[in-house]
Amino acid sequence: MNGHEEHVATVHLAPANCISEGWNLVKDQYGLFLGITIVGVLLGSLVPFGIIAGALYCGIFLALFMKMRGWPVEFSTLFKGFDYFLESLLVTLLVIAVSVAFMVPMMIIMFVTVAIGASVGDSTQSGALAVAIILPVGLLFFLAMVAFSVFLYGWMFLAYPLLVDRNLQAWPALTLSARAVWANKWGVFGLMLLNWLLSMVGALLCYVGMFLYLPVMFGSFAVAYRRMFPELPPPDAPEM
Repeated sequence: MNGHEEHVATVHLAPANCISEGWNLVKDQYGLFLGITIVGVLLGSLVPFGIIAGALYCGIFLALFMKMRGWPVEFSTLFKGFDYFLESLLVTLLVIAVSVAFMVPMMIIMFVTVAIGASVGDSTQSGALAVAIILPVGLLFFLAMVAFSVFLYGWMFLAYPLLVDRNLQAWPALTLSARAVWANKWGVFGLMLLNWLLSMVGALLCYVGMFLYLPVMFGSFAVAYRRMFPELPPPDAPEM
């Protein structure tokens, strides 16, 4: 399937509802999905440059989609994500490239602004003037980073399930994902923000709560994805 051929609809994405449905999706097999998500995230973070992270994310989404279809899920389902290794790696590398392309000029702008503000402050002996130059740019920088991070992670976490669910290649998956994120930007923003806040609350509990929340977070992404990309005519269940 070509990623440009599929219609992208604007749908109602209520963040709290997506999270609630994500919990309902995994709660009867919570221990299994806890193991799948923790191992997937930790293994993915251990290998530099996200080389295997994308494949493991694909495995997590594959397990969630199988659960949605009522198919049996096993822990080994996580590693079936390596069937999408090459395309998931390309998605990860493209996302990293976009991130670097955005971050480098932003950091240069911020550095130049701080240097100018400090220079003006020194020459006028006015710290208030330096702050007046640096603070607005710093605030804009922060807001731009938040907006970009929301788009980046929304873009990335729709691309991986598209590889699994629509059997797309990397670039069509990313372009279709970008269209879906833009068409549903406020719902995606709210879901990403609420998941981030709940993860931070979990992190306050010595990070234990954050790990316990992982299955629900991924479940909420799968629910949101399915609302934007309805189920196609069901394929045959894979052999376990």
